Amino acid sequence: MDTIIKEINESLTRILNDLENRRLVSQKDLDVVTAKINEKVDEAKDYKVEVDNAKGKIKALEKEIESLEIDLNDLNERFGKKDFNVILEAGNREINAKIMEKQNQITKHRQKIAELTERARSIKDLLINLKKDRKLKEERLDIVTKAYEYYNESLNKIIEYAKNNPNSLNNYGVS
Repeated sequence: MDTIIKEINESLTRILNDLENRRLVSQKDLDVVTAKINEKVDEAKDYKVEVDNAKGKIKALEKEIESLEIDLNDLNERFGKKDFNVILEAGNREINAKIMEKQNQITKHRQKIAELTERARSIKDLLINLKKDRKLKEERLDIVTKAYEYYNESLNKIIEYAKNNPNSLNNYGVS
């Protein structure tokens, strides 16, 4: 009888160990998904900072363009009516070149914003999927944990009773 009880108790212990291993694997899977979510959220925050910086640069460049346009108007008002056409044309070319340069920089920053926005959209889609995956893994972990706790408590009582009372197993649970 002792041998049979020992074999059964060992089998039950293996089942409990398997359940515990499943619980640990589920927890590890959940931790991996949570870490990916956190990583992608941090990446999206970095994109937001880059977008904000690019928007700030665009505003500064727009102010510089406004200033250059004022300079251009002043130049035309001062020298346009007088016989300084060569100076006026040179000034106009120089100021217009600077305006075009600033507009090109603005275009580059807007393209960067569009690129970052697209990356952020990709991260958003990925985060949606990761959150769904995390929810499934949390549910699985919860189920496995409840099963483990129930069987661990119940089977350990049976194992302990069988070990301590090998000759009165048919009396287990009888009140």
